[in-house]
Amino acid sequence: MKQIINKLRNRIDACPKGLFVLFYTEMWELFGRFGITSLLVLYLTKTLQMSDAKAFAIFSAFLALIYVTPIIGGALCDRVLGNRHAIILGALIMVLGNLLLIIPNIMMVYLGLAIIIVGSGFFLPSIAPLVGFLYEGDERGRDAGFTIYYLGKNIGALIAPILCGIVAVNFGYHYAFILSAAGMISGIVVFVKGQKYLSEHVKKPTIKKIKLRGFSIASLPLIYIGAILTVPLVLLVMEYNVDAYLLIFTGLIVFVSLMVIAFKRTRAERRHIFAILALMIFVIIFEGFLNQGGTTLNLFIERIVNRHFFGFQLPPTFFFALDPIFMLSVGPFLAGLWLFLSKRKLEPSVPAKFTIALFLLSLGFLVFVFAAFHAIMRSQASPLYIVLAYFIFPIAELCIVPISLSMVTRLAPKNLNAMMVGVWMLSSAAASFLTGQVSKIGQVRFELTDVTALSHAAYIYRHAFLVSAMTLAIAAIVLFIARHFIKRLML
Repeated sequence: MKQIINKLRNRIDACPKGLFVLFYTEMWELFGRFGITSLLVLYLTKTLQMSDAKAFAIFSAFLALIYVTPIIGGALCDRVLGNRHAIILGALIMVLGNLLLIIPNIMMVYLGLAIIIVGSGFFLPSIAPLVGFLYEGDERGRDAGFTIYYLGKNIGALIAPILCGIVAVNFGYHYAFILSAAGMISGIVVFVKGQKYLSEHVKKPTIKKIKLRGFSIASLPLIYIGAILTVPLVLLVMEYNVDAYLLIFTGLIVFVSLMVIAFKRTRAERRHIFAILALMIFVIIFEGFLNQGGTTLNLFIERIVNRHFFGFQLPPTFFFALDPIFMLSVGPFLAGLWLFLSKRKLEPSVPAKFTIALFLLSLGFLVFVFAAFHAIMRSQASPLYIVLAYFIFPIAELCIVPISLSMVTRLAPKNLNAMMVGVWMLSSAAASFLTGQVSKIGQVRFELTDVTALSHAAYIYRHAFLVSAMTLAIAAIVLFIARHFIKRLML
């Protein structure tokens, strides 16, 4: 183990300096996003007095749409904006959205979330390809490099629930949202200052002229106008809860577009696109159940778990932060393990890593099943169950999320890196919609006023967690059977 740690330390020292600029920038984007997702359901149910079902619907729509807009944003990044312009523009838009959440009014919440969604469309697909560009010519170190990048940015996921949770409890939710905005501004400053480490990899804007009825208009102003007009559209989709129809429509357009692209490309590129689409299915299942950390699991912890610790009551967001704490603890060992196995040609294939992730997440939900069973018997569950489950979850996540990003940037057709990252993020959008549907199994429709009500709620949660564990186990078995076929497509 000491040898692995030393090799990992040497690998980190050898990392391109641009990698640290990128993960610091995305670390603060993730800080803002986790600050919102860790508080949103609690904010809606407690401050704005919404029902569980309505809060779940808004949460899942927000997560779904935040991964739909990158398809368009990624295409604009590849063709017009370039990575640097897209990242800065997206981050500034998201800062504005965070600041609007300060106002405790449901329409302002919708507007703030809609603006964040539009900003994410530019930001999210534009930064991951830069990590891939840093590792061109170093395919053996690519998965480890993406794992280091993923670990670094997840520092934001670690500190967001803790800091934002403490600020929200002691000073109010609006101060937590201000803190999120301030963190993102810090990320913008470092990205701008760190351009000397990225200049040779950053695609510059391509200023094009578009002719409309005899008038010649620059493409950049049209993009800005389009972003502004997209905000009310996204707001209406969230307010009227029609994200499912938008996902279906977007998915069909993307699938047809990918088929057209695939059959215009080489045979190898076509097989790679098919491999990406096949693995997207399993990512949707994985993230769809994992995202319950912000819905069912969050409310289970608040309502059922004993959160008293030496006379203090821990906020639910404290447990939300356990995932990134363990991720940062275990992640370096996992990155070192991939390097160790890679040098000996024993590293598991991408489909094999995905299979491990699905099995581990199933095991984590099984721990929650036992926690709920404990609560049925004693009205409250021990927090040790949550600690154990949130130790398993990040190991599973590290076996699929950074690996999938590495895989997409490697297999993406030439000159379509940002677009393919945007397409890949559509799996997260579909997963977020799945989260909303799965969360309905665990919604509680009655007041928790006595021991009997708490026990009944724990029974509902146990059933929801058991469904999650069984579905994930079945998906893992299916992928285990299909892994050799998918591996051949990736050659």
